[in-house]
Amino acid sequence: MPRRYAARVDGDGVDGDGVDWRALNRANWDDRVPVHLASSFYDLAGFRAGASSLRPFEAAEVGDVAGRRLVHLQCHVGLDTLSWARLGALVSGLDFSSAAISAASSLARELGLVAEFVVSDVYDAVTAFGGRSFDIVYTGTGALVWLPDIQGWARVVAGLLAPGGFLYLVEGHPFAQVLEEASGAGGAPGLAVVRDYFDFGPQVEDYPYSYTDGPALEHQRQVEFQHGLGEVITALVEAGLRVEFLHEHDAEAFGRFEMLQRWEDGTYRFPPGQPRVPLMFSLRASAPGGLRGLRLAASGSRLGACGLGLAAWGLGLGACGLGLGAWGLRLAACGLRLGAWGLRGAVAPSRARDGTLRSDSRSVPGAAAAGVAQWQSSSLPSWSCGFDSRRPLQLSSFPRFIVHLAASLCGLRAFMAPTSALSLVKLDLRTELCKNEWPDGLRVALLKVPAALKLVTQTRIHRPLHPHSLTVMPQDTGMGATRTGCKALPRRP
Repeated sequence: MPRRYAARVDGDGVDGDGVDWRALNRANWDDRVPVHLASSFYDLAGFRAGASSLRPFEAAEVGDVAGRRLVHLQCHVGLDTLSWARLGALVSGLDFSSAAISAASSLARELGLVAEFVVSDVYDAVTAFGGRSFDIVYTGTGALVWLPDIQGWARVVAGLLAPGGFLYLVEGHPFAQVLEEASGAGGAPGLAVVRDYFDFGPQVEDYPYSYTDGPALEHQRQVEFQHGLGEVITALVEAGLRVEFLHEHDAEAFGRFEMLQRWEDGTYRFPPGQPRVPLMFSLRASAPGGLRGLRLAASGSRLGACGLGLAAWGLGLGACGLGLGAWGLRLAACGLRLGAWGLRGAVAPSRARDGTLRSDSRSVPGAAAAGVAQWQSSSLPSWSCGFDSRRPLQLSSFPRFIVHLAASLCGLRAFMAPTSALSLVKLDLRTELCKNEWPDGLRVALLKVPAALKLVTQTRIHRPLHPHSLTVMPQDTGMGATRTGCKALPRRP
């Protein structure tokens, strides 16, 4: 049974019980090199003849590698590395075992394949390659279980990738690591969970043999580390990579369980009818930048252009809203004009039998009557405010302040400023309301006219004058104030 250590391994490779995981694993893997080279599992003769050590799905998931720089971390004797070189990749391999790197370099020279192999710990890979960057970082089966710090490994991967490059990881599924064969009901073969999936501490074990056929190893102690699937993905994301896909496979590179059957493609799978669990997974995660980044930037630019277009439409709608507001103010002005016409009907004076002027059956003092009489001259023509020229407004019996009110509403800017007309309206209202006995309701309504008129005149909305409009001329009232008289313009031919 494996002996477990509760204390985690520190950065120097020594755990709390004084176990140096790096030294133990390096000695163990140095012993495995000659065993693996002579084993049928690695089938070196078949590889020399042109066989590939890659799983069938790997080349399809990675895509075309011709001319692309690929680095293989923890490459061991380099069979997978050289298989990528045969597909046209510019390959480099790294491993902490000098015996493994020596075997890989010799094999590359023997086969005439261009490849670079470096002896280094995986955590020092960025320095070992002199800060160079690669298009593809590749890690094959059985690599991560030998590393205690998966977050540090993910940062190394990100440091090796060129902008737009990607990691392609093929690894044994961590769930399969906690299973062992056990007899089920009736003696049927089955699997049982015998290890803790979430025990991420170092596990020190003594195995006399490697996973291949061959003699026993001299250095049999090894230290492994369990990493959950979520831990691996989270580490890559935190390192700044974007996970493109995660695929789980029901096949394994070797016969982990006796019930697995070897298939023609060299993989081991569960027999038909047997419930399956994932045995391997493959993952691809890309670094930002490169052509993919340019495509994303182009997409962002298109979205920005769409946003600007929407903003322009919004401004257009805002302008339409302002235009509608202006039309609303114009309609309000027309409403005031109609109100002025209504006032004309309400306050139109009538002449009594005694010669005095009357309004609303009440007498109007003579001073006002004298002023109004001036407007009843038959020589005064009809005029229009520009609202409806088909129904001209008669001035035969219009009080003076109503004329000024109409002048302001019609916007007689050609003859006097609206503010001047407004002041005259105020003056006329004060004079008329003080001298005449107006009904209380009408008095209150008239007192509100200047404020409403001021709002209209401040909007600068003035309709064009009708050709038969009035000229407003100042005249002396003899009381130290200037009033306004109306003089008809001659008709145009």
